[in-house]
Amino acid sequence: MQSVFFHRVKVTFQTLYLIMITVLLLLNWFCLDFHNFGVNMVIYTVLVVAFGFKFDFFDAKHFPLLTKRFKYNWLNIVNYPLQTLIFFNLFPYPTSNYSNVFKNAGKFLHFTTAAGQFNVWGYVGSFILSLLILFPLIFTITIPKVKSMMQFIVVTIEIIVAYVMYLMLSVNFIMGLFGDLTDPGEIISLLAILLIVTPFVYINLVNQNLPLPQLLGKGKSLTIKTVLVLVVLFIGAFCIDSAVWLHPFNTWKAPSIENIVFALRSGIGEELIFRGLILGIGVNALKNYKNSEIKGIFVSSLFFGLMHLVNMAAGDDVMAVISSTIDAVGIGFIFAVLYVLTHKLTLVIAIHCVWDLLQEIITGEGNMSVGGLGGLIIATIVAIIFIVGSVWIMKKYKSQFFKNTYAQS
Repeated sequence: MQSVFFHRVKVTFQTLYLIMITVLLLLNWFCLDFHNFGVNMVIYTVLVVAFGFKFDFFDAKHFPLLTKRFKYNWLNIVNYPLQTLIFFNLFPYPTSNYSNVFKNAGKFLHFTTAAGQFNVWGYVGSFILSLLILFPLIFTITIPKVKSMMQFIVVTIEIIVAYVMYLMLSVNFIMGLFGDLTDPGEIISLLAILLIVTPFVYINLVNQNLPLPQLLGKGKSLTIKTVLVLVVLFIGAFCIDSAVWLHPFNTWKAPSIENIVFALRSGIGEELIFRGLILGIGVNALKNYKNSEIKGIFVSSLFFGLMHLVNMAAGDDVMAVISSTIDAVGIGFIFAVLYVLTHKLTLVIAIHCVWDLLQEIITGEGNMSVGGLGGLIIATIVAIIFIVGSVWIMKKYKSQFFKNTYAQS
């Protein structure tokens, strides 16, 4: 049950969102170039009016026609990404003149140098702006409850898109409104994980009255035998995955700040999204199905792997991307199993971060230091090792995996 404090914070941010979306609509109408954006603005306005704020705005006490969630749940599932898409298309770039308002504000506030690049205050101020813009969005347009396997799959895809495109890239984009970003490395992305993605996960779980990820959970403790088996399994799989026979010790490199930040960003962000949020929603959504934990683990792990296919858009080698996808499915599977078993989010975050960091140190290229067919074979072997290890754990602790112990009561 949501606390009174959380409810008040939620209503406050929803009020800010209502003001923000109204101002954005008006600004777009007055500042747009009708030749290029007129049709789009008509479409956006019709969508806002037709679909409204269908996310229990003010708990539907005010303007129920616009704010009460749809009775047909598939409309809520579709409305979630639609409202997010409308918001981000209204805000960032209707016209160059609109953007110049922010550029001039950046100069006035001394956020930028004479050349238009950010100084330290520019990064601080623009990141605060990002929080003020994204928090009302995250508190207001929350993930709808899902009630079937198909809805769970669709919502999983929506969450991944929000994570990859909006919650991470949008921070960089919004920050760029005030001036030109110099190369910030991974720091901004890590800040986005800590200050945007983490609240995104917890807010959506609280809205659905689901168990929150615990840093040090009270799940089942692992026996010494299980820990030893896992240590051997992870070391063996890591050596194969990194092809250590091709990277002698004298070729290893000391970790850079960028390597460390990348490992933290990936480990914290991906575990929060896939194990903390997606797995939690999935197990609860499928609680009326037999072995809901197993189904939730399978879907979350599969899509954890499939997320890596986006690397094709960055121009990565197709075979390497396929290999990393197979590799990630296996790793995601054992991470999900460990999380369901122990409920300790810090455990899987720590393993994930150390895994990524060591691979950067040893190979300098992550897990796909071997290309072509060799890399595909390595990834397949690693995935099999982790899936077999996961099955062993589930059989050893079968009471934890064949009852709906993780689902909402």
